[in-house]
Amino acid sequence: MHPRSGVRHLTNMDLGDLDVVVAGAGPAGALLAPALCRRGLRVLLVDPQGLQSSPKTLCDFRDHLDPMVVGSTAETVTLRGAGQTTHLPPYSQIRSPRISAAAAACVDNGQLSFRKAAVREPVTTKDGGLEIRLWSSLNGHGLDVDDVVHARALIDASGHGSDLVQRRQGPRRRLAWQTAFGIRIRGKDPALDAGEVLFMDWSAAAVENVVDSHRHVPSFLYAIPFDDGSILLEETVLAARPAVPLDVLEARLMARLKARGTVVAELIETERVAIPMDLPLPRRGQAVAAFGAAAGLVHPTTGFQVARTMAHVEEVADAVAGSIQHGAVAVADTVLHTLWTPERRAQRDLQCFCLEAALRLRTNDDAGRFFHRFFGLDDAMAWLGGSLSAAGTRRAMWQLFGEASWADRALLLRGGLSRQAIPVLSGLAGAAFTSKTDITPSPRPGLSKLSAGVSP
Repeated sequence: MHPRSGVRHLTNMDLGDLDVVVAGAGPAGALLAPALCRRGLRVLLVDPQGLQSSPKTLCDFRDHLDPMVVGSTAETVTLRGAGQTTHLPPYSQIRSPRISAAAAACVDNGQLSFRKAAVREPVTTKDGGLEIRLWSSLNGHGLDVDDVVHARALIDASGHGSDLVQRRQGPRRRLAWQTAFGIRIRGKDPALDAGEVLFMDWSAAAVENVVDSHRHVPSFLYAIPFDDGSILLEETVLAARPAVPLDVLEARLMARLKARGTVVAELIETERVAIPMDLPLPRRGQAVAAFGAAAGLVHPTTGFQVARTMAHVEEVADAVAGSIQHGAVAVADTVLHTLWTPERRAQRDLQCFCLEAALRLRTNDDAGRFFHRFFGLDDAMAWLGGSLSAAGTRRAMWQLFGEASWADRALLLRGGLSRQAIPVLSGLAGAAFTSKTDITPSPRPGLSKLSAGVSP
């Protein structure tokens, strides 16, 4: 028995000796756990919500995704605002059930263990491993049941809200948040063409008369059609510090839909989104590794994260397998260094610099002009996909600045000279001498293995 009353240990007959516990069965954990099993590691995947696909609508541009998870794809994708329309590349829904089903298949065939539980209080043991407490609810009646498992490593893939990972201490500041409120409906939106994805609509007229305390923060309409004829309509703030409350976005969405003449025949569900855009990276020397959003893989200027996470699954699994014999701290440090090489840190610093500039956009027309200009860049899609090197990012930033009006340059400079952005200013100087854009190939996760399960 554990020294604390009421706690029992899982014996070898329950799970055997574990190499890795993966906390979180969202896309990050459900992809990483089978990849670790393919390397011969004994893995326990845990999630308090069970092994199920993400309830959120996950999408990205088709060319950023592995074909195995590309779902329904729209060929007509538009950006509207400031009196202009820009056409964007094909945009796809991510088949998140495919990811969770592959992990479930590994559980069914005995190569991956799963517990419906939450991780709490990992304690380092003398051999460099971890004693990990698992919490679950007994029969849904709110009674706590604690188990203790021993593992060589713990990987937090449970998202940005976890308190398992300790983070680097930077300048004291509030996080920038992307927030959104959406409704999935059956009905008709006369301003939306059949099969069209409205990536951003910065049209201002409908929301200008909504009185709220965040009127200086622009927001846009995001619209996705589904194969069953339903539509997701979502009012989104790309980034704000502090976060714009969801009730404000709900009011803006209702005003916008009324102005568009949207007819709601049936409300299927609501969707609420809150994503920290500039979460500090994990610190070195701790016993818990991080992956996915917990590792800072959210793109600081877009909020995209799933494709970026998928791109790093195999290299992180290799890093864990290569360091597991050295204990939990070695695994955490190796994963951190694998994900965040000096080049990738430089990329992220520059992206965070651009986030600070975007936070200074004060009107929908400002934002509309900015994003029409951004998507006119040669390297816009490489930027969004995370494959643009630091040198390429600097060059794109200078191009964007050079093509902006003087008024827009003043907005960008106010953000660029903010306290949060100054640490990366020095890195911009070298861009003037960069002769070409450097595209860094993103590693592919080999998701074709999803359909075949885990190799014996």
